[in-house]
Amino acid sequence: MDVDLYGLVYHFYQTDIGIDADNLSKPIWDCLRGILFDDDKRVKMRIAGSLNVGGSDLTVINSSGLSGELTASLLDALDTEEHILYVECGTFTADMIQLNLERDGN
Repeated sequence: MDVDLYGLVYHFYQTDIGIDADNLSKPIWDCLRGILFDDDKRVKMRIAGSLNVGGSDLTVINSSGLSGELTASLLDALDTEEHILYVECGTFTADMIQLNLERDGN
């Protein structure tokens, strides 16, 4: 791809093994160089997160943009697997930038 991109890497886990979300995401973008894009500098917005799903209410995860089949597969995996790595990459647009993510912050 030769356009500006965004990238998401979410690590969902049952058992915390101390992985830093940002450090986990960096090698993902490095390994996709030459496959998905020519240089990882194309990834203009990176979001990385880790969430302990053990005993959590998984309905708080907003999966409204995914197909029903993919959502069902993800929820099943979140319920049965120790670790899930969700990776998403697409075309970046400026309207993806959002300030004050905290609800009713300020």
